[in-house]
Amino acid sequence: MSPHAPDSVAPTRTDPVAASASQVVGGPLGRYAATTRRAARSAWLPAAAVLVGLSSLTLAFGVLQKAHCISKGWSSPDQFWHACYSDLPLAYQSAGLGHGMPYLPGAQPLDQPLVTGLVMWLVGLAVPDGSALAHQQWYFALWALLITVLVMALVAVTAASVPREPWRAAHVALSPLLVLVALVSVDLVGVLLASLALWAWGRNKVPLAGVLLGLAICARTYPLVLLVAIGLLAVRSGGVRAWSRLAGTALATWLAVSLPWLVMNADGLLSVYRTWWRAGASYGSLWMVPWWWVGSSPSAWSGGRPWPRSPW
Repeated sequence: MSPHAPDSVAPTRTDPVAASASQVVGGPLGRYAATTRRAARSAWLPAAAVLVGLSSLTLAFGVLQKAHCISKGWSSPDQFWHACYSDLPLAYQSAGLGHGMPYLPGAQPLDQPLVTGLVMWLVGLAVPDGSALAHQQWYFALWALLITVLVMALVAVTAASVPREPWRAAHVALSPLLVLVALVSVDLVGVLLASLALWAWGRNKVPLAGVLLGLAICARTYPLVLLVAIGLLAVRSGGVRAWSRLAGTALATWLAVSLPWLVMNADGLLSVYRTWWRAGASYGSLWMVPWWWVGSSPSAWSGGRPWPRSPW
């Protein structure tokens, strides 16, 4: 009997961390045990199912980490002392997401790209009437549910992207970052779209990859870096023509999604990029540490020169 099917990999046989962790459930897969041989296309499904379930537990710890703010509300400096800050409820109130669609003429500014901003607005429509605290609690709860679904989908996509070693998706499902930052912002919308684009590109579904990457660029800015990285790899591997189709489809998708809003209110749509470009050091940046330490503005530390900007 073969130790294991050639198209599957038992993590407890190849990963010492997995082997040690498995001691609580019986130990590593035995020397003479055999995994069930499956078609290569579906061999990743059992691992994905387990990891998807585990990812929901990881997000549950993230919700518990925000428990103080969930019960008391998000206010300064309380939210910082209890390390439960989140952009989500604050953006709901500051941008008036419960009252009107962003990016339209006369709407309150929302410092988010188009796709994520529209998703935030749609979620805001489901918030019932109530006090300011109830609005915050409802909006955060709805986003916690949506982010859990996004993470589950992301784990499944990651496992499907490496079907011979699907347990590698555990690095996503069990990442401590999910506990600390998944519920801070709406970044996972762009992360999932970009991951879907990479999955499609890896299966030579170039038009689909281009559409997904275009949507990812409408949601976040960093997928542009992925497009450049894919282009560099394409030059080395001789796939420039496929990359050109990918880039062209991504650009066409971005234009198709953004053009109506650009016509109606270009300033409202592009203001987020101008704000990000001009922004100084902010939460999440190490440059904030010396600023707080000396109690002066960032420009004082840089000799009057502009302070390094956050890429987000």
